[in-house]
Amino acid sequence: FMRTMEKTDSFEKNYMKKLIYFITAVLAALMVIVTETANTQAATSLNVLMDKYVGTTWNGNYHGIQCKGFANYMWYMMYDVDFIGAYDKEKYYIPNVLGGYEIGKLDFQHMSKQAATNLLKRGQAGDFIQVRRRGKTWGHSMIYVSQDNTGIVVFDCNSDGKNGVRKYHISWDSFYNKNSAMSMYRANKASVPDPVPVPAPAPDPVQDKVPSIDSVKINGIDNANIGFSFSVSNGTLAKIVIESVLTGETVTKSYTSGLSNINYSFNRGDIATGGNKYHIYLYAYSGSAGNYKNERVHKMTYGPEIQCVTFPDTISNEQLKAITFNYKFYADSYSDLKENFGYNEKLLYRHWLLYGIQEGRTACPGFSPSYYLKNGDIAAAYGSKNYKGAYFHYTTYGHKEPARELSPVFSAKYYLEKNLDVSNAYSSDRALMAAIHFNIYGAYEMRESSQNFSPRYYKEHNPDLSNMNSYQLILHYILYGKDEKRQANAN
Repeated sequence: FMRTMEKTDSFEKNYMKKLIYFITAVLAALMVIVTETANTQAATSLNVLMDKYVGTTWNGNYHGIQCKGFANYMWYMMYDVDFIGAYDKEKYYIPNVLGGYEIGKLDFQHMSKQAATNLLKRGQAGDFIQVRRRGKTWGHSMIYVSQDNTGIVVFDCNSDGKNGVRKYHISWDSFYNKNSAMSMYRANKASVPDPVPVPAPAPDPVQDKVPSIDSVKINGIDNANIGFSFSVSNGTLAKIVIESVLTGETVTKSYTSGLSNINYSFNRGDIATGGNKYHIYLYAYSGSAGNYKNERVHKMTYGPEIQCVTFPDTISNEQLKAITFNYKFYADSYSDLKENFGYNEKLLYRHWLLYGIQEGRTACPGFSPSYYLKNGDIAAAYGSKNYKGAYFHYTTYGHKEPARELSPVFSAKYYLEKNLDVSNAYSSDRALMAAIHFNIYGAYEMRESSQNFSPRYYKEHNPDLSNMNSYQLILHYILYGKDEKRQANAN
């Protein structure tokens, strides 16, 4: 009996040992499968992720929400990086990067278009870009996709303000204009890209045919429509563009077929604030197969002169608007305009062109016609109250002269001296570009802009203004502080 018990006990021990070995082996195999599955998920390619998410709305939370949470999650999916790290309070760089390394960063003083372009050109697919939005208190995160000669393609969430996931191209200019500081990071597990192949030499250019427009005539005019007809030789009509001389707004009619004899009627109501004078541009495809060009081949003008200041052709309509008009500032400066138009940009712009200029109204922080007329030579040439003359001189000559005092808070010369990132960004038309930069960005960024006015000094020495931002401080000084003799600079 005792021997039987001993044999049974020995059998059970051996059985239990074998069972433990079996269970251990199964668990080990399961761990390998789970680990491989996790690594497979974390190594999802960027293209697969873009196919899955672009065009959708992402409302998740992965170590953050919106753009930062989404970019964090993309790095986890691509590189198994659980969390890249929290960004600095300035929201343009990540001090302690986890699972990756910094490629480069540009702070507010060193951010220029060329510096940003140089850094972005070092990027590769999957890199993490962090920026501070220009004139804002927040940042934005995005994933680098690719680049070309004109800019980069990025993949992000909430750049539309609606948590939409997008893949889009952004030019070097646009990237700089939108962002005031930046940084870029690469995951440790990111693969080294293959060498870029050297492209084959381009074939010799094919000689283009020169298109021409024949028999252009305006054949019908009334209060609502302008009708005209024409024919095209040596090419195929591509499009007609109607441009308002008053506002620069356009209406385009495109053609995709081989039409050559055209009758076209333009409804003036399509540009509600366009005034009475229009440029009519005709474009045509030209060249042989594979070398087509879309060229402007004719221009004609319809309508009488508009009864407002006539601006010169020395700068583009966009540049002219950028150095003389800011619709929000225009509305905030005059209660009657804000009451009647709110922040309706088109209506405010139309009012300024037709009435505001003649009345001497200031429409942007960087240029004041009454202040500009204090330049003795301009007042002598145009008269001390000729505000149309002030605008005409500034847009013809003054925008090229950095030493001119343009407004109580802006001097192009001073602005370029005190803001080296702006000065270094432009090699030509520097006074013009300084004015554009100040009106669009600098006025919102506490930039030093005039020897007469320092936003930081004005805020520090006027305790009742301590809660105001840069734009509000400028507006307050122009509307009230200057007349109240408030101290606005150290001198």
